[in-house]
Amino acid sequence: MAIVTIQDKIMNNNHLILIQQAIENGQLDLAEKLILQLKDTEKDLKEFYSGIICYKMQRWGDALNHFHKVEEMNPHYKEAKNYISMISDILKFYHKDLYNP
Repeated sequence: MAIVTIQDKIMNNNHLILIQQAIENGQLDLAEKLILQLKDTEKDLKEFYSGIICYKMQRWGDALNHFHKVEEMNPHYKEAKNYISMISDILKFYHKDLYNP
């Protein structure tokens, strides 16, 4: 069985290209509206793009929840795992000088 990545799905769907462009251009409200128009069969993509929007808005907990749902639905999405790793690193960051003046 061939592993299908998010990038593979994007290349075959103009709607997903529009969502990605809206996110890249910082039009997060438009991207959210476009995500709502995705079919129910594309729940993994809804969760993935919702996670990216939350990530860009620095809503780390919400983003993690979305990416974990993606990982549950399709464990082959490396992109979701990468976002989980990045968010975990952000949340673990500790700068001791900020706490010891």
